Amino acid sequence: MKTKSYFNILVCGLISILFLVGIAFAQPAVELIRSYHGIGDEELYDVYASDDGGYIMCGTTFNTEIDTMRPDYGDCFIVKVAGDGEREWIRIINNDPNEYSYSVIETDDGNYLIGGTQNDRFQAMMIDDEGDMIWNRTYADGASRAVIELKDGNFMLAGRSSGSGYLVMINEDGNVIWNNRYNPNGSGRFFTMRETDGGIVVGGWGRRQLSKQWIVKVELEEGELVWSRFYENINGYALYSIVSTRGGFVVSGWLRSHMYLMKINHGGERVWLREFAHQNYNEEAYCVDRLSDGGFVFVGRSFSQQRRRFQPKAIRSTDEGVLRWQEIYDLAADERFTTGVNWFRAVICGHDSSIIAVGKVLSDDETGYDGLLMKLEPEFNGALVIYHNPEDTLLSVLSGDSIRFIVRAHEEIEDIVEYYWIVDEDTISTDTTIVQEFDELGEQIISCHVFDGEITAAVNWHVNVTEFYINSHQPDSLNPSIRRNNSINFSVTTRAIEDDPVEYRWLLDDEQIAENDSVSIRFERGREHSVTAIASQGELADSVMWQVMINDLIVGYMPEQLELSVEVDTTFEFEVFPFDPNDDSLQFLWTLNGDSISDNSWVLVNFDSEGLYNITAYVSDTTESDSLTWEINVTPNSIYSDEPRHPDTPTLYPPMPNPFNSTTTVRYYLPTASQVRLSLFDVNGRLVESLVGGYRTRGQHSVSVDGSDLVSGVYFVRMAMERNIAVEKILLIR
Repeated sequence: MKTKSYFNILVCGLISILFLVGIAFAQPAVELIRSYHGIGDEELYDVYASDDGGYIMCGTTFNTEIDTMRPDYGDCFIVKVAGDGEREWIRIINNDPNEYSYSVIETDDGNYLIGGTQNDRFQAMMIDDEGDMIWNRTYADGASRAVIELKDGNFMLAGRSSGSGYLVMINEDGNVIWNNRYNPNGSGRFFTMRETDGGIVVGGWGRRQLSKQWIVKVELEEGELVWSRFYENINGYALYSIVSTRGGFVVSGWLRSHMYLMKINHGGERVWLREFAHQNYNEEAYCVDRLSDGGFVFVGRSFSQQRRRFQPKAIRSTDEGVLRWQEIYDLAADERFTTGVNWFRAVICGHDSSIIAVGKVLSDDETGYDGLLMKLEPEFNGALVIYHNPEDTLLSVLSGDSIRFIVRAHEEIEDIVEYYWIVDEDTISTDTTIVQEFDELGEQIISCHVFDGEITAAVNWHVNVTEFYINSHQPDSLNPSIRRNNSINFSVTTRAIEDDPVEYRWLLDDEQIAENDSVSIRFERGREHSVTAIASQGELADSVMWQVMINDLIVGYMPEQLELSVEVDTTFEFEVFPFDPNDDSLQFLWTLNGDSISDNSWVLVNFDSEGLYNITAYVSDTTESDSLTWEINVTPNSIYSDEPRHPDTPTLYPPMPNPFNSTTTVRYYLPTASQVRLSLFDVNGRLVESLVGGYRTRGQHSVSVDGSDLVSGVYFVRMAMERNIAVEKILLIR
């Protein structure tokens, strides 16, 4: 049995530093890599964070030496590891000659439930904390791709059977409570699910002439269909993973050979779609998870058209799906691994807010594949990068262009912070700024690693050197929002090596509306619209897409979840944010079950008895009015919706308003009473003001930032509580 280690700790000293940054193009840094071997070829499909601080993983091992006639036949491969990735035990379970395990969870009583397939039968099995079998069941033909534990203690299995999406609810002994098939007028299958208020949301793909994303909601009592949604008329559109978020769900998969994220609300309506295209690469996303700051990480595989090989890839985004960083991991840089079919299958947010990804890796002797585990360091540890320029880490330039790159870091204590700039695996500078010229077409990575004596933080730019691209666009923000019945002027400019004519096409919700380099669009419907500009020069083309939200008077609100389930004696703060908070004509009215309770923009409500409550906010100006209603179920029991009513980690909320021209309010939540520090920094990393410093009680807090004595520009609010650090950017406009 072999267990492989990449590196566990970063060692002080210049030689160690140069070795690390020379081979690790990670953001954040790779903390460790482990591989796990069974009896042949292994692949890990899922990982779950155990209560003991370790991780349970499941997958498949193919015993090609024993079963040479059927090398595609596999056995269940279960691995339990400690928090540092060290193997505690491995179990190879052979109930049948052909068996796969796709999904694993830890149950409330400390056992592990695994879903998979046994000789093409829809399977689930329960093992104890030592990997010994408790029971094994099959329920129909097909495969179980996802398992979850419900709030009532039962379990739900999702997958495929007889060409349909298939759901099975079972009890702790594996006995069926109900099962049902869901057929979208063609073939379909489920890959992922989450419990939510009033049922379960399940995702996968269905076929109505073409493959589409397919998401359904079913109620829990008997599995009755509540709603069913298809999202795109594009062949090859896959959905593999879903995670709960504020206001709905986020799903991931692949579209047109690249990764994507899509947010839907609780009714299944699409809120936004973010596509992450990488030139000269075909890419697929298999799993997404929500991180402690509300953002997302999703993983999969990237196939280079030039190198003709697969590599693992991870993408990190904000809670709005805006790209934060993306990395392709070259495992062949480690001598124990080699170039081949290496990729990630699953990802979770680890116990310490790190990122844990699992999949498969080809060993250096090329005799087979091993199960792969990679752990990335928490993003906000040690030296904190608070400013980098260019801010966008995905850039396009023309051959011959030069770019100035800048990184600034802040350290809580007065330690020396060192900078190491890496280009093509060579350290070229130790300054805070470099100027790089780009001569050859293709992609180049510029990486700056900041070292504080123990660990590193990193910023990586992926620069695409090309012959033609869109270099600017208006509006600058790709997510503008305006009031209904108003117009936005859109425009793009291009750069090209050749002086040939450029053609333009504009699409509004996929319908062509113009052929110039600019267009003015009036939005009359209060919902999200997509606006796409496509510029082409001969066979060269580039595009940019805006997601435009058309608002009424209320543009933001807290809590963001409109359906809440809370305990008796819970106090909530409700607040609405109007489109123009400085409008003197604004009037507010709050009602509790129809009775007036406040005329401010916010209200505190204590729910002192159980029952159903409606909290409604009414906002009006001289011309129109708007309203928003929260539904609150107050119960004496600890019954919550799919998303907890409060975060379980320290949370820094986006400041409101932002941008601001006088004052803005910063809200933060502490899950436990603790020392906390909120600080305001300028764009150069200088401390402007200490906003909060000292002991604070558990709960939600707020502080105002007064910009009356500050110059216009970008500032950063930083919250530090124990080892948890979060940063929000604010913009002061005069």
